Amino acid sequence: MRKKINFGCWDYDRMVPIIDGRVQPQGLDLNFINMPVEETFFRMLRHQEFEASELSLSSYVVSMHKPERPFVAIPVFPSRFFRHSSIYVNSESGIEKPEDLAGKRVGCPEYQMTAPVWIRGIMVIPPFLVGLSHRIHAAIFSFMAGVMPPMPMLGLSLL
Repeated sequence: MRKKINFGCWDYDRMVPIIDGRVQPQGLDLNFINMPVEETFFRMLRHQEFEASELSLSSYVVSMHKPERPFVAIPVFPSRFFRHSSIYVNSESGIEKPEDLAGKRVGCPEYQMTAPVWIRGIMVIPPFLVGLSHRIHAAIFSFMAGVMPPMPMLGLSLL
C-alpha cells in the first residue's frame, strides 16, 4: 500500500517530471501542491500543513533549537539555486567586489532568508535593511518564539 503524502513546493523545472507523473516516488502517492515558496514556508512553519514541503535551510536550522524539533531534513533540494550569484548592486554605486560592501547598507526581503544568511556568513557583516514580508515573518516569529534574534534596524523598510 502506498503512503499518501501532501508535498508543498514551487513548480521548479526539475520538479516537472514529478508533477506530470513521469517520475513516481516509490511507495508514495504524492499529492504535489504547487505554490510560491513564501506561501509554502508560511503554511509549513505556522501550521505544519503538509507531510513534506520545501523549507528554507535557515528556517530549518533555527527550528533545530526548539525542544520538539518538528522537522526532519532529507537531502532533496528542489530549488538548487547557488546564492553566490544573487548579490545585485546599483551600477552607479562604485561597488565592484564583495569587499566594497563593507560599511554599506544591504537590503533583503526578510532577515531569515537563506540567501542573506549565507551572505552574512561569507562577508563582513554590513547593516541589513529588512523589508519584511509581514505574514511569513509573523509565522517564523510565532513558530520560533524565543529563538530568533531581535529584528535589525527597526523603522527602516524596503517596502
